[in-house]
Amino acid sequence: MTVMLLSSCKFSSSPAVTVTSQNSPETGTDTALRTMATETAAPIAEKETDKGAPTSASFKETASPSPTTAPTPDPNGATSSPSTTMKEDRTNSPEAILQENGSAEFKPFLDFVKAKHLDEDWSSTSIQFADLTPEAADEVIVISKDSEYINSLYILRESEGGIEEVGGEWSAGGYSVYEMQLVRLEGRDYPVILLLLTNGGPMTGFELLAVDNNALTTLVYSASPTGAGNDQLKDFDGDGLYDGYVQNRYSYDVLYYDVTRTYLLKYGEFVLDGMVVNLPDYPADPKSVVEQFLSLKILYGYDDSRPSPDMESRLLQLYAKHGQFQMDDAWIEAIMQSLWEYEDYMPYEVTESAGQSTVSVSFKGEDGSVHKLSFQLVMDNGKWTISRIDKIL
Repeated sequence: MTVMLLSSCKFSSSPAVTVTSQNSPETGTDTALRTMATETAAPIAEKETDKGAPTSASFKETASPSPTTAPTPDPNGATSSPSTTMKEDRTNSPEAILQENGSAEFKPFLDFVKAKHLDEDWSSTSIQFADLTPEAADEVIVISKDSEYINSLYILRESEGGIEEVGGEWSAGGYSVYEMQLVRLEGRDYPVILLLLTNGGPMTGFELLAVDNNALTTLVYSASPTGAGNDQLKDFDGDGLYDGYVQNRYSYDVLYYDVTRTYLLKYGEFVLDGMVVNLPDYPADPKSVVEQFLSLKILYGYDDSRPSPDMESRLLQLYAKHGQFQMDDAWIEAIMQSLWEYEDYMPYEVTESAGQSTVSVSFKGEDGSVHKLSFQLVMDNGKWTISRIDKIL
């Protein structure tokens, strides 16, 4: 079996080492966790001038540190591991680490986790020391993986009673995990575990895990459940500590608009700070006005606590009283079905005469009843706008 120190972990105080046999060690890097460096695996950190950066003037135009290429600075100015318990007995020589600490040091932890989780596939295993909690002893991260992806992750610690498992098992969900890193968040004294996610196609994201009160908890899981998009952890103020993230969506789950949501870390929690919607041109005909209005109302309802200013402005142009118009779940589902190119699901009827137009849209409910909306539109300064909406059950 091959045991590897994770070279992608920022807070490792030793070089990456691969143990191929107890008597003939070789040095190397763990490339299995980096095989997804393709166009489908977007980087987690970007420059703030790239897509998805917040528009608030309080954010600096500065580049975030790349978690795949550079160590995150320690709050005290150091760039090495925050661990103090393991530093003094390690050297920079891979051979010395193997002979003095390597296989013998990790073996008890591997034996423990293998004995406890007999059904796990341990054919490929990685192990890493990390200082994740205020406990005196370092934690040990053990993962099982195949040729490309991480399947399971365990946190272990040595105590007076022997080796113990901290927080329970983590297992990959619907997304695949192609890399693990240790990163620092604003306001936290100890690093957290960053898992980079992919569906193997147009969707990427991340999960943040932390050990709090001896429990392994998910701080945030950000990945599009459907459609397409990429989510990225961010250091908005450029101080080397991550303080937010962005979600980029542009498929049917956001009705084919190009949407970016920004979340900021405030008082230990990630909260929605704003949404930006890349809007198309103002619609040219009455039917298109109604279609855009209905789709934006649905999108607006997702994040009405922090709506996009541009979307709010467009809705007011389409219908000045849009705040008074609300849709129930049946209408929302029908409109989304129609926008997903099932036009016969909700047919439109349009009449137009002398700068006025009526657009009627309807659908049939599961009980056979017909639901109908009637829109009255007028031409105003060369644009069609909605003047009244009547709901007919």
